[in-house]
Amino acid sequence: MDEIARGGEVEKHHEMIARFVREYLNQKSDDELVSFVEGRCAPISQMIRINGAVVGAAVGMTFPSSSAWRKGCGGFNAYME
Repeated sequence: MDEIARGGEVEKHHEMIARFVREYLNQKSDDELVSFVEGRCAPISQMIRINGAVVGAAVGMTFPSSSAWRKGCGGFNAYME
């Protein structure tokens, strides 16, 4: 595949490829296209949700504890006075 891209074949046949893809997609119904996209993207979006939940939980636990720590040791304002 890399050889094709490096050889300029994609650019050379850009119009033909675009026409082929357009005709292929026009043959599909909306339901078929939605099903296709969901089938390809569902695993990726699920991992994004899981990662977001993990990172959100970590940040949510870090900020309150760091705020309590700063209050307990005088915070940054103690150095400003």
